[in-house]
Amino acid sequence: MRARAGEGGDGSGAEASRARVRPVLVALDAETHDAARALGVATYRAEYGDLNDAADHASESWKKFCALMVKELRAVLDAGFDVILSDVDVVWLRDAAPYFKCESGDVDGCEEIRGADVMISSDNLSPTMDWELGARYAMRGIFNTGMMFIRNTRAGKDFLSDWARNLQAKDGAYSKLTTHQQVFNKMVREENAWPGLDVAPGASAKTRVLQSGSPLPSTGSPFAIGALPLRLFVNGHGYFMQWVNRKDGVWDDVKPYAVHATYTFDGSGGEAKRYRFQEVGLWALHDAAGEDEKFLTFELAPQNLTSEEPTIEDHLIVASANVRALVKAFAYAVSLNRTLAIPPLPCRCDKVWSGHDDVFSAKCRYPGANDENYLPGTCPLDHFVSGAKIRKAGGRFVPLASVPSPRAAVFVDAARGERRDDVLLTLGDIDRVPALKFDANHAALSSAVSHPEPWCAECLREACASVLAADVLRRGATRATRGGTAEMWCVSFTDPASSP
Repeated sequence: MRARAGEGGDGSGAEASRARVRPVLVALDAETHDAARALGVATYRAEYGDLNDAADHASESWKKFCALMVKELRAVLDAGFDVILSDVDVVWLRDAAPYFKCESGDVDGCEEIRGADVMISSDNLSPTMDWELGARYAMRGIFNTGMMFIRNTRAGKDFLSDWARNLQAKDGAYSKLTTHQQVFNKMVREENAWPGLDVAPGASAKTRVLQSGSPLPSTGSPFAIGALPLRLFVNGHGYFMQWVNRKDGVWDDVKPYAVHATYTFDGSGGEAKRYRFQEVGLWALHDAAGEDEKFLTFELAPQNLTSEEPTIEDHLIVASANVRALVKAFAYAVSLNRTLAIPPLPCRCDKVWSGHDDVFSAKCRYPGANDENYLPGTCPLDHFVSGAKIRKAGGRFVPLASVPSPRAAVFVDAARGERRDDVLLTLGDIDRVPALKFDANHAALSSAVSHPEPWCAECLREACASVLAADVLRRGATRATRGGTAEMWCVSFTDPASSP
């Protein structure tokens, strides 16, 4: 693990301890070092020269940090250990060492990955296809360096040395890349080829081992890459959308080792990651003000929908209802001086990064997850509103899942002026509660909740007018994208009759 102060490593470290994982945290500053030590996490300071706080991937400081991290990994191998690399936004649910080492039988199918010197997670979106096809599916996606295992072998050491060297390149193709993940993905693939790597000849049908398409410069030989199973080492979409909404039970016999908080839409900072873990009950620490914290929640009534299948028409109905409910509930929370405890929010369609993908042709799912059975379901808060903007405007809120005894909420008739002292109150069915205006002191909060960013998606195969019903199309606005070769349609959840 690696962290800077304020990145939120405390909760994930606590989860790692609970899962009987003993992480070693490499701290880049004294504050993080001391905080981790106080929690009982094994920690040491990394020596560095001119790193600064710049964490954007275009900064020179970030590439220096990445090279430093990889050199630290090599030092661990040189000390005689295998090493697990874990981003600070990974929660470990159980000890993965038996899987990585594969010394006690075929633990969770580990025999299929045992031959790899380097194992890595991915951003792929179909755990079902990944489970069935192994490396032959994984090789066509993007590898994610947030969860890795490197063996203490000659090949493992050579890989780390070349990785660090490529990160420090001053010219050539590697010098133009901005992250260690980009460099890794380039290292494993043959130049100007896709996917540019493959399984070894004669490999088993479900092998998880790939041979790099490009040799290591230091050896002139390819190296073995293990594609970690999506069901066991789960990315953000795989857990926060698919796992929590699974309908067919096919994952019930498989417990993940770790969850990586990717796939957040409200930034990639600590607040967004923590909230995402809190929504599914995976954050060990409570950030509430203390034992005197009082909460207010509400219930969402079922909406009149048009289909049992996920459709954009029904998504507009439930998403608009969610935003109306949040506006109303925040007003009452302010009035009662309570922290709003937000229940799971229903949804019928996925959300894509900056609207740049076509959910319409993927059955309202994120393209790549077309065949996964997770919608209709619930979606994270940042699919509808920006928690960061609400927090900046003074809004106090937590997921209901993070509140002790969430089912013990006591009804309060706040519209009639009732007041109670219970820790958790509920407004009941939010549709039955009359609207309450924010006072003038909370105008910024009112705006932050009631004016979220529009929801957007592309129409890549044909014009949006051919994909969307006329009445749906009129609710939003269409514009050209991808250099005029496609269209993007955007809609506001607050006022369906107007364009965003």
